[in-house]
Amino acid sequence: MKIAILYFFTLLSTVIFAQNKYEKARELFDGYFNNSNKVGIEEIEQEIISLAPNSEFAMYIRASWLAEDSLCKEALFLTDSLVSHFPDFMPGYFAQGSILNNCKSDFENAKYYFSKCIELNPDFAGSYRNLGITYFNLDLFEQADSLFRKCLAIDANDTVCMQYYGINLFLIDNVGKAYEVLKKIKEETVYISDYYYYLGWCEMELELYPDALMSFSLGIEAEPEDAEMLTGRGWAQMYLGNDKSALYDFNQALVLDSTSAEAHLGIGLVYYYMKSYSRSVIELDKAIALDKENSEPWFYKGSAFYEQKMYKEAVAAFTKSIELDLEDAYSYFFRGVSSNLWKGEEMYQSIFEDFEMAVKLKNADAESYYQLALIAFNQYSVYEISIKAVTIAIEIDPDDSRFYFLRGLIYELDGNTELACREWKKASEMGDKKAAKELKRICQ
Repeated sequence: MKIAILYFFTLLSTVIFAQNKYEKARELFDGYFNNSNKVGIEEIEQEIISLAPNSEFAMYIRASWLAEDSLCKEALFLTDSLVSHFPDFMPGYFAQGSILNNCKSDFENAKYYFSKCIELNPDFAGSYRNLGITYFNLDLFEQADSLFRKCLAIDANDTVCMQYYGINLFLIDNVGKAYEVLKKIKEETVYISDYYYYLGWCEMELELYPDALMSFSLGIEAEPEDAEMLTGRGWAQMYLGNDKSALYDFNQALVLDSTSAEAHLGIGLVYYYMKSYSRSVIELDKAIALDKENSEPWFYKGSAFYEQKMYKEAVAAFTKSIELDLEDAYSYFFRGVSSNLWKGEEMYQSIFEDFEMAVKLKNADAESYYQLALIAFNQYSVYEISIKAVTIAIEIDPDDSRFYFLRGLIYELDGNTELACREWKKASEMGDKKAAKELKRICQ
């Protein structure tokens, strides 16, 4: 009897001791799993496994190790078992989804497991983050945006989520917000290799070219053989006027990826700005051969022909650019200008159809609309389109006195002296001497 009682208490003590070790492992795992930045985890993983080697916690850690070693099949076998034996253990579904997403690129099935995680624990930020990454990988950027925002609402310090959120914002054309988010991330917490690439392009879009050059350079330090990063730095160099450095970066990108249409486009533009138009056309043709759907090489090819006074060829190139992008006012404007210089009044109708489209689209720069107004006014005396074009120029850049002076001339020749005097008064106040002269001659 005494032996039986002793055995019972020994067994009970063993069970209690094992349970205490399990609870300690659970406590450690909870802290480990909820640490979104996973800093200093190796020792914790080893301690969890030593405390509860056959637990769901240990299975999760072993599966993550296998996935890190790219042993995807073995990792999925373990997570299948984990989900099967511990159906209420949310991290098991999280592991299964992560391996499917990162290791197998099986994004559709990964969506199910991350959605199951949210169902089991709607307060865990990582599930929203990883489900967002899955939608991101499927190019469903709007859905990803919503999930990344939910993640950060729960855990504002999840820097992985923040990096994906910033990149995703750039891809949905919210460049200002993307820059604001990406700029907050400290260099030591950068997790995504493309971080510097997208930060660099945010800075390019915002015309922060020295900052973009630095970002692309940091990206190249991290990934020296990233052709896209080298191409990005080439663009930054070009906009900073560093032509030789730009050509070097674009050519290095082509060494790594000979099919890069973007690098050939960059080289073509550098030669264009260097006024080496024949060499520019050669590179632009290479870009066109590699990417037949991009209108930009056609536009710059047309511009190179225009600069060489090859107006017939320019019209053909701008026409192709328009076919590929019906919403680009520049192509309509320059096709109209080229047609005017090629055949003049013989192409009157097509010239003004192009000018009217450029005016309708309103997405060129102020100088282009000013030049359009000058041609329509000086050569053809078409006052209506001249007024529309110069008015758009003023809307874009209200600080250029030339625009007000020209609008005054158009009003005056159209018989509206009162409006002409108003325009010249405005230009005169801005220091325009020609406007002051007209104001004195006609308005006083």
